[in-house]
Amino acid sequence: MRKESELFQWVESLANEGTWQSEGRFTLDQDKAWEKLSSYQLPFPEAWILKLVQAAVLSACNELRVRQTGSETTFRFVGKEQWTETAVTQAMFSSGDCADQGLLALAAAVRYLAGRARKLLALHYPGGQTQVWDGQALRVEDSPYPVEQFELTIFAAEKRGLRWLLQAGVGADESARVGHVLSSLAYPSPIPILVDGRRINGFSSDPHAGSSSATAPIALIPLKPSVLLPEFRFIRDKDWKPEKDEISLTVEGELEALQGDVLRCGALVCLTACVTDRSEQQGFAPQPSYLKWIRDGVVVSAEQIPAIGTVGATILLSAEGLRTDLSGLTISQDQSYNRRRKDAMQRVRVKLLELARENVEKALRIGLRGRVQKAAIVTFTSLAFFQPVFLGMAGIAAAQYASERLRVKRREFQLRADFRMLCENF
Repeated sequence: MRKESELFQWVESLANEGTWQSEGRFTLDQDKAWEKLSSYQLPFPEAWILKLVQAAVLSACNELRVRQTGSETTFRFVGKEQWTETAVTQAMFSSGDCADQGLLALAAAVRYLAGRARKLLALHYPGGQTQVWDGQALRVEDSPYPVEQFELTIFAAEKRGLRWLLQAGVGADESARVGHVLSSLAYPSPIPILVDGRRINGFSSDPHAGSSSATAPIALIPLKPSVLLPEFRFIRDKDWKPEKDEISLTVEGELEALQGDVLRCGALVCLTACVTDRSEQQGFAPQPSYLKWIRDGVVVSAEQIPAIGTVGATILLSAEGLRTDLSGLTISQDQSYNRRRKDAMQRVRVKLLELARENVEKALRIGLRGRVQKAAIVTFTSLAFFQPVFLGMAGIAAAQYASERLRVKRREFQLRADFRMLCENF
């Protein structure tokens, strides 16, 4: 069943029936500047999503709210009441001389969506106007659906001949891709990002070092900014609970996984334990480390570092000031890049060595919950007063609990040893 919002029905009617109140400001056929600017390739098809995040960050928005339905995805730039139709349109034709860098990032996303992706778009302004891109022209309409902040809506409709039609399943697939890109590549954003009301900021969303069935983040280690490591802000996970299965991982003191406040750092290290069993004898699987570069709130480059043990370190660094391609999403690995990378790795190694000298693995507490087995022992022992057969069942539960304790002790020994090995050999 198709899910069509009132907004989609209004825009679809305008685009299909041609009932425009105004002439198109420009068309693809008429303007060569638009054609040239929109021809620049983004690193991957969904990179326009990251450009919208960068637009919100560069423009100092209070939040970026993403709302998804079966017919459209809307990006709401909270705090951007002053963006106007004239300013946005001018930015779409600018190759870099616009004073508002956030508008340039927004324009890059809009050009890609309109040109290469061939999307039906609507740009909503607080003044009551809406620009609609119908595939050929950008038209300004008086909207019956007023907004308080600037919003961009991308519709799931596809053009069939002269008409735009909403295709079954297209909206759901696009919504899933948008959510995945935001969670995996925009989680370092210094402003809150909410996707259908759920905040995605923080290391829990990291696809390699976040909270999953295979990995458990243990702690964050911020390093102070320096001349070579420019400052960036990072919002800590609001509900980060470093627990997995029967193992509860917590780190005391300096490595404690604090929550809530914004971190200001030159580099940020997240320690992550792999909790995926390979076999009863081998224990946990290895956990690689990663070096990730962020620019204006999004991950623009990721480098995997071979695993040392079952505990890895994911390092976030700012790419601010480094050369990039025209998209701003690909870093040039020149001398400045190599110098910053070398300095960051050295500082992280020094920090981890300091932790190793402090016998830091003693701060790693790994506890067995074992609630099911404990409850079974108590229950069956109590029932044995009325029926002796339950005494045998209590014995079986006790044996299982003892086996689990031994298994977790092996895991605890491995994680402690690998924690120290990471600190000493990173």
